Amino acid sequence: TTGRSPLPDSELVRQARAERWSQWSLRGGLETLPQALNTHLTSRGVSVLKGQPVRGLSLQAGGRWK
Repeated sequence: TTGRSPLPDSELVRQARAERWSQWSLRGGLETLPQALNTHLTSRGVSVLKGQPVRGLSLQAGGRWK
Protein backbone atom coordinates (compact mmCIF):
# COMPACT_ATOMS: atom_id res chain seq x y z
CA THR A 1 0.00 0.00 0.00
CA THR A 2 1.03 3.60 -0.51
CA GLY A 3 -0.25 4.80 2.86
CA ARG A 4 -2.55 7.31 1.21
CA SER A 5 -6.28 7.49 1.85
CA PRO A 6 -8.51 6.71 -1.13
CA LEU A 7 -9.79 9.77 -2.97
CA PRO A 8 -13.40 10.68 -2.17
CA ASP A 9 -15.92 9.82 -4.84
CA SER A 10 -19.26 11.47 -5.43
CA GLU A 11 -21.18 13.02 -8.29
CA LEU A 12 -19.74 16.43 -7.37
CA VAL A 13 -16.17 15.09 -7.28
CA ARG A 14 -16.64 13.45 -10.68
CA GLN A 15 -18.06 16.70 -12.10
CA ALA A 16 -15.14 18.69 -10.69
CA ARG A 17 -12.65 16.30 -12.28
CA ALA A 18 -14.49 16.25 -15.63
CA GLU A 19 -14.70 20.07 -15.76
CA ARG A 20 -11.17 20.49 -14.36
CA TRP A 21 -12.20 22.83 -11.54
CA SER A 22 -9.41 24.78 -9.86
CA GLN A 23 -8.88 25.14 -6.16
CA TRP A 24 -6.60 27.72 -4.66
CA SER A 25 -5.92 29.53 -1.44
CA LEU A 26 -3.99 32.56 -0.29
CA ARG A 27 -1.00 32.31 2.02
CA GLY A 28 -2.15 34.10 5.16
CA GLY A 29 -5.85 33.56 4.44
CA LEU A 30 -8.50 35.21 2.29
CA GLU A 31 -8.26 38.45 4.28
CA THR A 32 -4.92 39.16 2.59
CA LEU A 33 -6.76 39.91 -0.69
CA PRO A 34 -8.70 43.00 0.52
CA GLN A 35 -5.64 44.09 2.52
CA ALA A 36 -3.47 43.97 -0.60
CA LEU A 37 -6.13 45.80 -2.63
CA ASN A 38 -6.31 48.51 0.02
CA THR A 39 -2.52 48.91 0.07
CA HIS A 40 -2.33 49.00 -3.73
CA LEU A 41 -5.12 51.56 -4.09
CA THR A 42 -4.15 53.89 -1.24
CA SER A 43 -0.55 53.97 -2.46
CA ARG A 44 -1.96 55.45 -5.69
CA GLY A 45 -3.96 58.17 -3.95
CA VAL A 46 -7.34 56.40 -3.86
CA SER A 47 -9.48 56.98 -0.75
CA VAL A 48 -10.94 53.72 0.50
CA LEU A 49 -14.02 54.02 2.68
CA LYS A 50 -14.32 51.07 5.05
CA GLY A 51 -17.48 49.92 6.75
CA GLN A 52 -19.66 51.84 4.31
CA PRO A 53 -22.49 50.20 2.37
CA VAL A 54 -22.21 50.26 -1.41
CA ARG A 55 -25.29 51.99 -2.76
CA GLY A 56 -24.35 51.75 -6.41
CA LEU A 57 -21.67 52.09 -9.06
CA SER A 58 -21.80 54.10 -12.25
CA LEU A 59 -19.29 54.53 -15.03
CA GLN A 60 -18.52 58.20 -15.60
CA ALA A 61 -17.27 59.94 -18.72
CA GLY A 62 -13.62 59.14 -19.30
CA GLY A 63 -13.93 55.64 -17.89
CA ARG A 64 -13.93 56.54 -14.18
CA TRP A 65 -16.21 54.81 -11.69
CA LYS A 66 -18.29 56.62 -9.09
